[in-house]
Amino acid sequence: MADEFLKQSFSEHWPFAEESGRLVFKECSFHAIDLTDLTLERCVFESCKFFACRMGASVFRGCRMTNCIFELCSLFDTVFDSCKLTGSVFYETDCTCFSILRGDWSFTDVRDLDFYKMKLCGVNFDHADFTGCCLDQAMFQDCNLSHIKVGNTSAVGTDFRSSAMDGVDFRGILMKKTKIDLTQAILLASCMGAECI
Repeated sequence: MADEFLKQSFSEHWPFAEESGRLVFKECSFHAIDLTDLTLERCVFESCKFFACRMGASVFRGCRMTNCIFELCSLFDTVFDSCKLTGSVFYETDCTCFSILRGDWSFTDVRDLDFYKMKLCGVNFDHADFTGCCLDQAMFQDCNLSHIKVGNTSAVGTDFRSSAMDGVDFRGILMKKTKIDLTQAILLASCMGAECI
């Protein structure tokens, strides 16, 4: 049985033990909470706001964090493993060295985040907003990047091979030494106005 919290506010310290079981938060706010070095499994955060929270070196495994707002948070070395973050937004958040393993990040707003040298495998980014992101030397393996929004997006040395990229406007991506497969090359040519016969 999950413990459920509705429209509550939490600040400074995480008030729950890691072994407290499955937790459900709906429309809750977390202000300057210290979540460093925590491991949370199968917790649910729906339409919650995290403001100035420290979440470094934490692991979120199988959690659902949908339609949440992360503002001025530190996610340094944080791991999201098989999590669902559909519709969540990140504002001025430090994501240095964070990791995404599988999961659903569709319709997320990750504008201006730094994905430098990240290795992403099996992540669904369908319709995510990558405007202003640095994807340099990142590897997207078997990811869904269909219909992602791009603009001033840097992908120098990035490896997109094996990932779906239907509906992407490649003109918004700075590509240099970028690795793409044949299917993506056809999509790129078509985006540039070429006819593939």
